[in-house]
Amino acid sequence: MSIVKLPNVRLFFNDLFEPQTFKNSTSFSATFGIEPGSKLDKEIEAAMKEVAEIKYGKRATAKMAAMRPVPQQFPYSDGNTKTWAGAEGMMVLKGTMTEKSGKPLVLSNVRYSGDQLPEFVGKFIIIGDEKGTPYGRDSEQRLVRLTDVADEITVPYSGCYVNGSVEFWAQDGDNSGMRCKLRAVQFLKDGDAFVGGARVSNDEFDALDGADADSMI
Repeated sequence: MSIVKLPNVRLFFNDLFEPQTFKNSTSFSATFGIEPGSKLDKEIEAAMKEVAEIKYGKRATAKMAAMRPVPQQFPYSDGNTKTWAGAEGMMVLKGTMTEKSGKPLVLSNVRYSGDQLPEFVGKFIIIGDEKGTPYGRDSEQRLVRLTDVADEITVPYSGCYVNGSVEFWAQDGDNSGMRCKLRAVQFLKDGDAFVGGARVSNDEFDALDGADADSMI
């Protein structure tokens, strides 16, 4: 397995808080835009080649070439082949985490500075849900909801820029393919909302009733 950090990339689509079911698999996911020919593009290709050679040996190059055109077998593709607007001229990377494996870490770009959780001061606030509910971790690494956060917490949305972390691995057998596990996403900065993926306001749910990057990697 090979971990790759994705600094300052555009977030196209995401299911970071509510997993989606496709066939027999329920997963969280995020789709990122990568600049072709960039250092990161080369790192991604190198990481996939590395795990492919470990799994497939001398068959690695041929296996990757055969899998690359098949979205279900290859997580990295040419944005010019997509039917949706916005991916032109970019490479597209999709990372997933199965629900049974847990949840990807979602971080804000705000460091905690309150009094409620002294051991968490200076670390990036964890985003618990699509409402932007802030969390931290106590000395025993248990999640604690923070009630003394004064800064605005922005939930990652389609079109914003993020830092990400993914892990590549190769699968053989009946479901062979290159796999990209989504590990973490951190909101970095605003961008133009993508295909109607408008930014969520903190007060959007007020009318409804009832209703660290230190730890990122």
